[in-house]
Amino acid sequence: MGKERQIGGEVRVLASCAAFEMKRLIQILTLPIILVGFSLSATVMAWGMTTKEFLMPIVWIATIVAFILTFIKEKIGLTVLIVTCFGWLFLFAEYFGHFLTFEADKIVNWGLRLSAAFVICPLTLVFLSTKRLVKNKKLGFSVIATSLLIPLVGFGSNYDKTYSRTTFAEFHRVNDSTDSYLGRFRAGPADTRFFEIEMNSDEVKEIALTTGTYLVGHYYINNVKLNVRMNFSSIKEIELTKLNKVELENPIKWELSDVEGQTEYLKN
Repeated sequence: MGKERQIGGEVRVLASCAAFEMKRLIQILTLPIILVGFSLSATVMAWGMTTKEFLMPIVWIATIVAFILTFIKEKIGLTVLIVTCFGWLFLFAEYFGHFLTFEADKIVNWGLRLSAAFVICPLTLVFLSTKRLVKNKKLGFSVIATSLLIPLVGFGSNYDKTYSRTTFAEFHRVNDSTDSYLGRFRAGPADTRFFEIEMNSDEVKEIALTTGTYLVGHYYINNVKLNVRMNFSSIKEIELTKLNKVELENPIKWELSDVEGQTEYLKN
């Protein structure tokens, strides 16, 4: 009997030590999120915030509160950490998808921000926290599955996504008697990257003649708006919607196969 009590006591001590070490690990993993969250929150507060970015400073403050609570009221602190982890995953799911689609080769630049703070740490925190708080295995599995699903949804959202791009346009032969003319769209006034297409829109022609600047046989217009529909990193469709400050009544759409030249600059 005495030996059984001794073994039981040793098991409880080991369990207590393991719980303590897990708690310390969670607290350590929270620090990169707090540090990077401060940098990002300061940036969005300085440069203005969208509705989604407005939540970033709130989630960052909640993460700090949760970190402090883990020292005072452990269960409450870990519960709040689960909520903030989901908050970070939600806020950065779209950025995660953008990174994998367009900037996977820049892992050095994104490493700390994306991998350490907003992917690995949140997922690890959710896993460790649920191991401590959720006794129901099905519920624990659901929490972990959801934490993995959010970044995947963020990546999948790039399957069919439209981006707004501002470019520079030249229109050649618009003074000729023929109905068609050449539209050339450059990354910038002196940029060698451009694509071109034969056009016959009377609306675009009229805007080019009335608002464009004439230069050596063609008219050029700044601030031309294009909507670029992409499947991940592949351009599928380009839509001309705005010339200078004039919205087109009849936007013009082109398939990628319709245009000639370079379109890669539209992906940036």
